Amino acid sequence: MKQTTKIIFLSLLTLTIYSCQKSDNNDLQEAQLCLNTATAASAQSCVTKIASNTSENAYKLRCSATFIANNFGSPTSFVTALDQIKNGSNAPGCVGGACSGTLVAMSSLNFGTTAAANDAAVQAFADCSASGVGIYTQISSIFKIGTLLAVAGSGTSPAALAAALAGLAVSNPAAVGEIVQTTYASSCQNLDKASDSTKQYCAQLSVALANGQSNADIGSCLLNKMNNPAYTFPPTCP
Repeated sequence: MKQTTKIIFLSLLTLTIYSCQKSDNNDLQEAQLCLNTATAASAQSCVTKIASNTSENAYKLRCSATFIANNFGSPTSFVTALDQIKNGSNAPGCVGGACSGTLVAMSSLNFGTTAAANDAAVQAFADCSASGVGIYTQISSIFKIGTLLAVAGSGTSPAALAAALAGLAVSNPAAVGEIVQTTYASSCQNLDKASDSTKQYCAQLSVALANGQSNADIGSCLLNKMNNPAYTFPPTCP
């Protein structure tokens, strides 16, 4: 009798797990189909049913939803801006007029200057970095740092971001250092087939990580080098 009860229980448990998996898969498929045609106004509603789903696929969809909700739904939104990372810059407002190309990319790749924009950047980085997709982490990290600077500088131009760099390097460099650590671990481990932009961005992160004693040291190094690539502060920022 006990054996029969055990078999019945295991059968019901297996059926329940299968049913839950099937339901989760259906919710993921519905979310994907919804996002395929979503507008900025409707994107977040597409992922309501998968809000508590902790699978990588769910994180990918929630990551995408945040970008669509902030009018970054098309891949072409990123291409030109990301190219700035490898091309460098002579933007006004930077030290000597030659700040990092990454800073210029961030002038396009940010969510804006409001508290809501900062919340969106935080959410995007959290979901994207849990998605298991390196490029998602990379792009969302650029958006998170870019938005931090945009909020601090009350503007999104390269000059406004550059003006905010020094302050952020003093007031909250550890937040940027934490982003660097997460992004490098996720996006910069196998670069053989990576784009030139990714390689350049990872090289910048690597320099910041090289001798950093803490997240604050790492963040300070990256921020100062974004404003002036020639900046050094041995031993923590070579």
